[in-house]
Parts: sequence; C-alpha cells; structure tokens
Amino acid sequence: SVLADENCSLKSLELARVKAASDSDIVKVADGLKCNKSVKALKIDSTKDELMKPLLSTLQDGLLENLEQLELYSHFRGRAIPVAAAVRRMPNLKYLTLDGPRFERETWNEIFSAVLGPTMSLYELRIIRGLDNDESMQDLALFLATNATLKVLDLSGNVHVSAEGWNCLKSLKPPNLRELHLKEVIKSDSIMRSLSICLASNTKLKTLTFPKYDTDAISIEGWDALATVLERHTGIEEIRFDLPNSRSLGRENANQFLIVNALRENTSLKRVTIPICSTLQFTLLADYVKSPNCRLEELNVHYFQSPRDQQINRSVECIQLSQIAVDLLQRNTSLKTFRFQHCNFRLFEFDWSSMSRLLCDRSSIDATYNSKHTLECFEVVHDFNPTIPLGLYSMVYLNKNQNKRVVALDKIVHCHDLVSIDYISSTLPLVMSKVGESKTDKSLSQMYCLLCKNQHEIEKMC
Repeated sequence: SVLADENCSLKSLELARVKAASDSDIVKVADGLKCNKSVKALKIDSTKDELMKPLLSTLQDGLLENLEQLELYSHFRGRAIPVAAAVRRMPNLKYLTLDGPRFERETWNEIFSAVLGPTMSLYELRIIRGLDNDESMQDLALFLATNATLKVLDLSGNVHVSAEGWNCLKSLKPPNLRELHLKEVIKSDSIMRSLSICLASNTKLKTLTFPKYDTDAISIEGWDALATVLERHTGIEEIRFDLPNSRSLGRENANQFLIVNALRENTSLKRVTIPICSTLQFTLLADYVKSPNCRLEELNVHYFQSPRDQQINRSVECIQLSQIAVDLLQRNTSLKTFRFQHCNFRLFEFDWSSMSRLLCDRSSIDATYNSKHTLECFEVVHDFNPTIPLGLYSMVYLNKNQNKRVVALDKIVHCHDLVSIDYISSTLPLVMSKVGESKTDKSLSQMYCLLCKNQHEIEKMC
C-alpha cells in the first residue's frame, strides 16, 4: 500500500531473505511496484524461484522504466526467470548485479545482448558465481569489446570457468573500463598470466580487486607475470589484494616481495590494500611508502601472524609493528588514510604514545607546529573493531582541515596554555608569526593584530 501511494517518495527497496513469505504476499508487493514511480533501486535476495517471478514480471511489463539499479541474489537455474526481457524494458538502468543465478549459454547470451547492447548505457555489471562454462565467458568478452559505456566489471566467484575461458580476457579492451574485480577466480599460473596480459592491454583501468590466492596454486612465475605488469602500468590508481587463503598465511613466499617491489616502481598508485604475514614484509612495504616516488593517499594493511611465529612474544611484536608504522607515517608526505588491521590475536596493543607525538608533539610550540598535519584518517583494527584513543582522534579530526596553518594553530591552542601572561607577552607573537605569516591568510593576520593591540587588557584579565 505504501508503494502504491501516489505520494510515495521511496527511492530504494530491498527485499532480503523473503523465502518464508507466501506467494500472495509477493504478488501484493509486485502490484504495489506496478503503481510506483519513485523507486530507482531494487534489490531482491531470495532462494525461491516462485518468489522472483511476480517481481520480475512487473519489471518485464516495463512498469519500472525509471529503475536505475537492479540487484538479484538467488540460485535459480535455467530459463525460468525472464531477466533479459525485464532488462530490455529498463532504458535508464545503470547498475546490474546478478549474484548466484547459473543459466545456460543461450540465456546468458540474451542477457548480455540486453544489458550491453547499443541502446543501453550500463555503467556497472556484476556477475557473481553465475558463469559455469567457458563459452559464456567468451560470449561476454565479445559483447564487452564493443561496449562503450561500461566502467565497472565484477566477475568474482566464477570458479567453474577454466583457464581457457579466462584466456579470452587477454584480448579484452573495453574502451572505458575503469574497475575490474576478480575475487576467488585465480586457480593457476595460466589464469594469472591471462589476467596480467589483460591488465597490460587496458591502460585506462584505474581499480583492480585481486582475488583470494593460494600459494600452492600459483607459482613464483605467475606472481612475476603480475608484478611485471604492475611495474609498468601507468594508469592504475587503486589495487586491493583480497585476504589470502588460510593455508597461505604461514609462508613468507617471494610473491609478497615481488608485489611490493612492483608497487615501488609504480608512481600512479593512490590506494592500496595488502595482506602481509611478517614484520620483514611490513618493513619492505614501509620502505616503499617512505620512498620519494610514493604517491599513495590511502594504505590498508592486513597483518596475519605466521603460524610458525605464534610463539613470538606479542609485546615485542606490537612494539616492532608500531615503530614501523610510526616511522612510515613520519617520513611519508602523501598519505591521508592509514588503516592497520591485526587479524590473528585479539589483544593487540599499539604504541599510542609514539603516534600521539607524531600527530601532535607537545614538547614545544615549534614541535607542535612541525607535527604531522596531513594524516586525516587513522585506524588500528583488531577483532574487527577499530580503536583509537579519544585524544588522538581529535588530532586526526583537526587534520581534516585543508588549511594546514589553521590546523597548526588549533593544535597549539589545544595543547599549550593560552591563559598565561608569559604566553601572551612572549610566546603568542612567536605562534602567530608561524601560522599567520602568509599574506593571504587574512583571518590569522587579523587575529594576530587584534591580540597584539589588546595585549595589556588581556594581561589584566588574566
């Protein structure tokens, strides 16, 4: 009844886990959607085919022509659900997710023709765990090659496609593709090499989500192929390495060192998410981040303690990791976001005192002025809960101001005693000369002049 109301302004509707609902209930929802003109995003999560049919029939009738985003999460098979016919009636569709359905080749061909055809302007396509044969992958590649609007492609979880099917990606060159997500699909060196060639040929690609990997399945040659591409790719700005499989955690394999060395040579990267499993690997990564060539603005580190290192003194390891992190942040000039997640033991104690001195050194006004003002987001996560002391959080929050002179002044005011005759008569001019020396910084210059003119009155008040 809410959906059918002509005054309804609902923009997004999500029907999740509706397998317990009756057919009549779903028909009522579908009837409500038929009268609705406001919904632009629809998500249906179901494992019961019968519940999908009334909703998709509504879409097929073209009654939701304003729909821009459609997400279908299910496990239906065959030609029972008219996805292609429904999509053809949505000229404004920009985002399509099909997570779970596994169709026959001709059904996938109809869907590809509908969503990637010349009359559509699809921006994002996600096909998760649905392609179960090489032929469907090859058909998809043919449609992608001629599509000019798609910018985000997610083919994660399609584990039934063999190396021969993934091989078609080698010649894949969508003109405007910016993001490629391939989680849980790399099972061999041949697939890794196909992916590497695809990356090398797609110079406009900006974001890559790398799949879960298993060091038993991928040899050093496979990792070397990817590392070579990353060294030379001048356009990619973000790369996210997915969390490794459990049996890969204890191995300090050369793959991590190859990848970090490849990142060292890449000057276009701005955002990186990477798992590591030793302080040695973290040190190598830190050396890259501290280098002059590093342009990173965001770094997310997932630290896994190696099983053979489980007996290492935790307090010692905490100190080592904290020192590496603080030194990394102190010597880097580009990072705005840094997240460190420890994924093995729950009681991880970060050296907050060192981090506090980095963000706001209270030993003197000069030291406060020269503290770290560029880091705008900092988190240490353990047991999936981000933690940061309140005092430290306030310093990070101040850093969000893009005028770093104002940030320096705010920190000085927060950390040094303002209500002091000695401060007003001697220290205040030093402070203001540092943060208000720019001619364009009118507000600080005016504050400085005001305080100087009223110095005697302020002293009396103190």
